[in-house]
Amino acid sequence: MVGHSRATGGAKPSNPNIFTWSNGVAEGRWNQAALGSSPFNEKPGKPNNIAWHYADRLQHEYGGKVYLIGRPINGSTLLSWLDPDRENLGAFLEEVDAALSKAPWGKDDRVIADSFLWSQGESDDVEATMIKTPKHDSLLTYKAGFANLIECLDSQPWFSRSETHFIATELVDNGWLSARNDFYRNQAHWPSGLNMHVAPSAGLNDIGDGAHYDGKSLAEIGKRMFDLRRSLAIHASKSEQ
Repeated sequence: MVGHSRATGGAKPSNPNIFTWSNGVAEGRWNQAALGSSPFNEKPGKPNNIAWHYADRLQHEYGGKVYLIGRPINGSTLLSWLDPDRENLGAFLEEVDAALSKAPWGKDDRVIADSFLWSQGESDDVEATMIKTPKHDSLLTYKAGFANLIECLDSQPWFSRSETHFIATELVDNGWLSARNDFYRNQAHWPSGLNMHVAPSAGLNDIGDGAHYDGKSLAEIGKRMFDLRRSLAIHASKSEQ
């Protein structure tokens, strides 16, 4: 979810009603969100970001304020996200707890995350040379690891398997690190009961390496992810009538 440093193209709307939790539990605080600032890619040129465009559309659709808590780590295998003892998921859960302890919207008995955005998989491709073994480089091991991740999230008070929209992305279509699309394109592999949906990658472009979306495509896939959430909300509303 970082967005490549060369993905500087595409629309970059501003929105004063989106806030992000700054990384660092001890000194953490809520800040007005902006591309080029943590937790987005801080490289020069303000690279684009999927979550930014998702949040921008969410805010315009429903109003109010949108709060993002992120720990985007590029080049990380799913093994680092399996349980609280793993480096990436453990640090992320600490960030969430710290952020909710300083919730500017007030202290409710339970806050349920509206959305959980997930863009991962290339590092667990057998061809991904940036990650050394061990890693979940087969469909079966990735499926099992992903189920472990969801079980861990489901034990958190702010996550609901049925209520939180777990929205993932496909990897670059036909890219050289696209093997994990075999998981994301087949619902039979997804954990049971998870409110999961996947934004397609068809027609999107990369930065020229066959692995990372360019800036315009990051904006587009953020839109596609939100369009999924909106259609699901409309469907649920009609079902209740």
